[in-house]
Amino acid sequence: MPGLLQIAALEPERFLLGHLTSIQQLPLLTEWASFPGDNSLKIIEVIRHHIEGLVTGKRTAEQVMPELVGAVSNLLPKCGG
Repeated sequence: MPGLLQIAALEPERFLLGHLTSIQQLPLLTEWASFPGDNSLKIIEVIRHHIEGLVTGKRTAEQVMPELVGAVSNLLPKCGG
């Protein structure tokens, strides 16, 4: 079975038809938000985990925010001297 790059190079019409929705959404793309350091993806997961308690109503913002700030702060790179 040919790979995706082979299809794109040898049969561009087939490739474009298979990816039409993605291609049509290209003008809507914006910059990817990121956190500094090596833990960017982990920080996003930590935030998602903490927000889940808020969305489900199991926890209040007063409960979640101090824990969230602490968890994210521990994952951010240390600055200064």
